[in-house]
Amino acid sequence: MIDRLRELDAIALDHADEVVVCSPALAASRGATREVTLVPNGVDSEHFQRPQPRPRDMPSAPTAVYLGTLHDSRLDVELVIELARSLREVSVVLVGPDALPPATRRRLHAEPNIHALGSRPYTDVPAYLQHANVIIMPHLVTPFTDSLDPIKAYECLAVSTPTVATPVAGFRELSGQLTVVAPESFVEAVSLALRTVPQRCELSEPVFSWEQRASAFGRVLARAATEASQPSEANR
Repeated sequence: MIDRLRELDAIALDHADEVVVCSPALAASRGATREVTLVPNGVDSEHFQRPQPRPRDMPSAPTAVYLGTLHDSRLDVELVIELARSLREVSVVLVGPDALPPATRRRLHAEPNIHALGSRPYTDVPAYLQHANVIIMPHLVTPFTDSLDPIKAYECLAVSTPTVATPVAGFRELSGQLTVVAPESFVEAVSLALRTVPQRCELSEPVFSWEQRASAFGRVLARAATEASQPSEANR
């Protein structure tokens, strides 16, 4: 299956008039043999900054909230468990679809202060981030996670809640505005964030908005359409 996907990827790169990628790692790998355009992800900052009431299923404070799909190729499960065991007074809240193997799911559920709430509608997601005491992003640092441009990084930036993340792509580039630390320093950083009065930079809306990203993508489509309308050398 993987070989087939790689074959299709090579065909697409070879025959596409334009190639758009969302992360610097993909720009480097896919742009090794041809020109590509980097258009990162963005955020609807108005949606995430609009105040919402505290969710009824939010555990008691203090809370450390993770937002995203629970998948063992991305989520550092060992680090989540270490956090829960080190800070027993903290409710570790996992919000997102559960794609974990049953054995891993049982390990998380065995910790009394880990609360896996499951997926939530997009309309409700900002409330969990707004009412968290700290947002956590304990991601594995691997070639796979380094190839991503996680939308959740921009969502974390849009709210005023302190965020602690491992140094994966997307978060690493925002280390001046979010707290980005190595896994071995993660628990200490979360503990410090819970004891510190939040001081966060404001989101730069023109830089990260979906409108800006859509405009960039639109320019690529216009360029492709212009090139397609021009006669090729073979037909002149």
